[in-house]
Amino acid sequence: MKQGRVWQIAALGAAVTVSSLALSSWMSELWAQSLGESVFLNWLRNPDADAPPRNKRGDEFCIVGFPQIQGNPSWRDRPTFVIQGNPRSLALYHGDETTPIWTYPVNQETAVTYSGPPLASGVEYTLRVEHAQFRTSNFEQRRFQLLSIEDRVAIALELAALTAELRTAGDSADAIALAQADYFWQRGLEMDAWAEVVPLQATSAPVDEALKTAYEELCEKE
Repeated sequence: MKQGRVWQIAALGAAVTVSSLALSSWMSELWAQSLGESVFLNWLRNPDADAPPRNKRGDEFCIVGFPQIQGNPSWRDRPTFVIQGNPRSLALYHGDETTPIWTYPVNQETAVTYSGPPLASGVEYTLRVEHAQFRTSNFEQRRFQLLSIEDRVAIALELAALTAELRTAGDSADAIALAQADYFWQRGLEMDAWAEVVPLQATSAPVDEALKTAYEELCEKE
């Protein structure tokens, strides 16, 4: 069983609203997990066979952090974009508009965090990853939108409670980040789960191994 991961974004609203009892129960289970038992980390080590692909055969870029589906949800108002492949530049647009609201110069970084004007809840944005020389003819793109303000506030409160409890229990910063990644993953917030895990790659051998496996598996899918 793949940890009950549900790809349908329509179910997100119901998943976000969690009763205090359910959250307490979920936290209790999470506290017992070791770094190697993280739900999201285990998925990275062995992605679902039916996981939406991250690129098409022959693409020079692989936008790893969210799949090719409409309306990928994000809790963060400054999302992190996880990308593999050749040197490229980034541009962010409102929906189908042709003038970008933010650009990022040619780079080969694994993760780039949005640093442009504040993003609005409920608005669809288009991320384009563009070839260093052939920007208009060779690019890959994804769409996402921020959760409603109400859902973002509810999640912030739950994360604060989770973090406080784990710190009280003496958990490490890495363990807390993985617990937060699991929280996001189990609620259909894949972009946010990636954003929690990628910074750990340089300091955690298990995370480094899991991410390398995920990059290879997800970016090879047709």
